[in-house]
This record gives sequence, C-alpha cells and structure tokens, in this order.
Amino acid sequence: MTGDEHDARDAVQEAYLRAYRAIRRFRGDAAFSTWLHRITANCSSTVLRLRRRRAYQDIEMLGRADGSAEPADQHPERDPEATSCRRAELEPLVHALASMPLRLRSVLVLRDVYDLPHEAIASELGISKGAAKVRLHRAREQLRARLDAQGAGTAQAGEIAHDVS
Repeated sequence: MTGDEHDARDAVQEAYLRAYRAIRRFRGDAAFSTWLHRITANCSSTVLRLRRRRAYQDIEMLGRADGSAEPADQHPERDPEATSCRRAELEPLVHALASMPLRLRSVLVLRDVYDLPHEAIASELGISKGAAKVRLHRAREQLRARLDAQGAGTAQAGEIAHDVS
C-alpha cells in the first residue's frame, strides 16, 4: 500500500507496536487478523501522509583483503542482480499501482496480495460488501488499462494483471 519497501517495513513495525500496546483493548468482535490488518492499513496511511521519501543506501558489498568485493549477504533473494531483474519485470505493475487512486489500490492489495475475502475488505475499509466487489472490479479494469497505456503490451499486461488477480 505504501509503494516503497522501506516505508512498508516502517508501517509494519509501527503496526506491531500499536497492536502490542492495544492488545488489552481487543474485544474479539472481529477476527484478530482483521483487527491487525486494520491497524496495519492505518499505519500505512499515516506513513503515506506524513513521510517524504527518504534516500536509502543499502550496503550490498563488503571489501575483501585483496581489494575486491564480495556480497555481504549470501541469500539469493537479496542478490542485487536478481533483484534488478525482478524489479524490471515488475516495474510496469508498480507504476500502474502507484498511479491508481488509494481507494482502488487498497481494495486491490487487500484482495490480491493479502487474499482477504470481500467481507473482510468491506469491514476493513468501512464499506459494504457490494461496494468492495465493485471497487475491486474497477481497480482491476483500471490496472489493466494503465498497463496497456504504459506500453506493457496487451499480452504482458494481461499476464501481469492476471497474476495480480
């Protein structure tokens, strides 16, 4: 929802802190996961509203004694080259999502990333189940249109939008 990994991590950390501080006030009217999702969504909104983008520099390499460099982290999912390839593949999707209105992007993320049912999305966003379904449909249509407009190609746009669905 934040569109930035570092902001998302900050939002999640803040959400865990808020949940920990408020656990005594959890009434059990809804599922714990719904309660935690609501806190996380609120924190994400706060991060989006209050924080400007900051420049982050990850230290990817450590120097060897012979002056060459080796990766500091041996995990393949953190390999800069692989990450660069993944980012290049996902770039059209990221730009399309970032350009969408927050109310549509939120529904899309809650359904297609977090796999929440329509009822939970409606509860989370304070809308009816029908409105959640309509927003999801509109968000998917808008995502496909934006991917097409970016020149992602009809086949690639369809594949990316289908992957999100």
